[in-house]
Amino acid sequence: MIKKVTLSLILLLFFTSSALALDHTLTLKTGFNFVSFKTAISLTPSQFKALNASIEDIYLFSAAAGSFLSANEGTLSSLAAGKGYIVKSSSPLTISVTVSGGELSAAGNISLKAGFNLVGFSKVPAESISFTQLMNNYTDVNGIYKWSPAAGSFIQVLRNESGQPVPLDGADPKFSAGESYFMNMKAASAINYDGSTIIVGDNPVVTPVPSNLTLSVSSDSVQINSAYDLSSIKAVASYSDNSTKEAAITWVLTSGGGSLTQTVYTAPSAAGSSLLTASFTDGGKTVTAGLSLTIVNVQAAAPVFAPAAGTYDSAQNVTITCSTAGASIYYTTTEANRRRPVLCTARRSP
Repeated sequence: MIKKVTLSLILLLFFTSSALALDHTLTLKTGFNFVSFKTAISLTPSQFKALNASIEDIYLFSAAAGSFLSANEGTLSSLAAGKGYIVKSSSPLTISVTVSGGELSAAGNISLKAGFNLVGFSKVPAESISFTQLMNNYTDVNGIYKWSPAAGSFIQVLRNESGQPVPLDGADPKFSAGESYFMNMKAASAINYDGSTIIVGDNPVVTPVPSNLTLSVSSDSVQINSAYDLSSIKAVASYSDNSTKEAAITWVLTSGGGSLTQTVYTAPSAAGSSLLTASFTDGGKTVTAGLSLTIVNVQAAAPVFAPAAGTYDSAQNVTITCSTAGASIYYTTTEANRRRPVLCTARRSP
């Protein structure tokens, strides 16, 4: 049976998570706030405290020592992105402070000790994953904890006796930039969230999503009849590191009429042209590529007679049909009891 864990390290700390916005404004509530800096911060702990008189102290949890480092005690001497901090505010009201610092390009590998670690997420991938998803991917993560100010307790996702992650409080939080979380590790490891997903391992290798992403299709234009299977058109995403991959694209009709059904384009009855747009998204970056479709006159299918051709002793009602949509059927008569030639054509324009 799983039991909820009370962390003795923070029995005296009541805290709430707080996100550092892109304008470098940090929102601090009364008491303890668990944060992570989203900028390449250049302030010292003393300079950070000086931003507002209500900031009593800032703490960093040392997994190696199993205790907190404090600015007031002089044991915390620097601040950096990629780490989890606890900021204590004495103000009865929510306050905001602006943190100076440059743009954060990468946090790099963050070392994790066996046991509890306070991990700060200065950034997250474009598609953030939940606690259970991360634990399903990496069995060395025994549990993840996030404080809930509303409930006054931890939101915990822990492994059961079978090793499966279980949200004990009915919630499965996702990782958010500017927040910090306790992670209980089975063994020493590392975490990296600079790429397209969160990676945990002894030496996680991360391939960041390139900033330069282009999309191209295998044909600039194609000629079609009444319908065309767009899945036959290959789309390739090219990245700034010269790598490529076939893209899973979405087709959107932008002009010319007709209709789209999944990957099949149904052309209008008249000859002409249409423009389609292929859309592809990766790492939060969306790119498009156009494709011109030229609709040509369709060669009609052979006519079908009912009843079938043959010799009959009595007069018959003959029906002539053509499976090509919009086709016109012409027939001519000759002398009585002679065969009547039939021509089936498709007329796409007046």
